[in-house]
Formats: sequence, C-alpha cells, structure tokens
Amino acid sequence: MSLITHVIGSDVHFGHQTLQPLSSVIAAIKHRNPLVQVIIMLKERSENGVADLVAEIEKKLQGQEGNHNADSQYNKFPVHVRDVIESGVPELKMKLVEC
Repeated sequence: MSLITHVIGSDVHFGHQTLQPLSSVIAAIKHRNPLVQVIIMLKERSENGVADLVAEIEKKLQGQEGNHNADSQYNKFPVHVRDVIESGVPELKMKLVEC
C-alpha cells in the first residue's frame, strides 16, 4: 500500500446504498497511506449526496484509533469538492472529490 500514490474512481457513489462501503474504503486507504491522493468523479444524484459522503469520510478518519491528538495527520485530512460540470440539466451535475 505504501507504493500507491493515487486512487482514482468514477461514478462509484449511488446514494445511500453506497455511502457506508465507499467511505469505509476511502478511510481505510487513507489510514494505511495518508499520502495517497484519492480522486473521485461523482454524479450528484441527490441534493446532499456528495456532502454526506464527504462528512462520512471525515468522520471515519477522525474516529480511527490513535487519531485523537491535535497533531494527528488525520486531523489535517483535507477533502475538496469541486463542480466539474454545472448545468441546468440534472443528469450532468458532476462533482470532483479530492482527498
């Protein structure tokens, strides 16, 4: 795992059904290698779908054992969300999540 530098995914979150499994996988990857860059392109399928995913990822990293001190690398875990395609057409709403 220490040799991996990037994890890239596209359209891997389909709402409530994939929230827990996807956030668990991302948190596990970052837990094993905090330097790995995770980049995921997602279709915004619900109003809070991406925000819920980001919150769940951050919560799982904060909850890792041994992460409770202020200097922990997991407390500095940045998650950025950007609009990739923003249009009036709902099926084209795409977000890029980077962590």
